[in-house]
Amino acid sequence: SECNLPFIPPVIFKMSKLKVLDISRNKISILLPEIGQLVNLVRLNLQQINITSLPPEIAYCQELEEIYLWGNSI
Repeated sequence: SECNLPFIPPVIFKMSKLKVLDISRNKISILLPEIGQLVNLVRLNLQQINITSLPPEIAYCQELEEIYLWGNSI
């Protein structure tokens, strides 16, 4: 959260056991399809990162229970 990241570091997508990802308040404007590789993700915080859509691959995150999208134009 609040790290001025322009993108999600690729190493994150290799963390298949990751359960919580908070990338809120960064400069990310596109959520890459690789998000679907995080199949154990339970909580995803995307607040205020200026995204306008979610990639279809988000459906692969079947454990996802919470997703926070406030402050985006979705």
